[in-house]
Amino acid sequence: MTDELEFYSASVLLIDPKTKLVLGCARKDMPENWGLPGGKIDPGEEAIDAAEREVFEETGIRAHLRPMPIYWGPASMQTGDEPRYCVTYLADAWEGEPTQQPNEGKTGWVTWEQLIDGVFGEYNFALKAAYEREGKRTKVA
Repeated sequence: MTDELEFYSASVLLIDPKTKLVLGCARKDMPENWGLPGGKIDPGEEAIDAAEREVFEETGIRAHLRPMPIYWGPASMQTGDEPRYCVTYLADAWEGEPTQQPNEGKTGWVTWEQLIDGVFGEYNFALKAAYEREGKRTKVA
């Protein structure tokens, strides 16, 4: 099904099983505006590879992702922007701790509310619903 869409960006949903907080990133120019680690898919790159690359570049974490996306849909930074499709993969496990990376914005554990209040709020609201549905089916963290 995802083969029919052309994705512009890929992101990672990584949730701490103890605190239930989500790994978030904030751009340098918007330090209090949280989103998921992720970014553009390079030409010829698979979406899942882009997600793994982006989460490492932005947070220093090596994520082990489920092979099927947990959610995909249109995402844009501002109202009125033409939507570009993003795909999000759920991390089952990871290595390392989130750390501030050179030339990147802030990294930290945030609440779903902080993500939903961010520039990708509509996307993250729908992602949260997809995650909750997934959890009911598979008992994820």
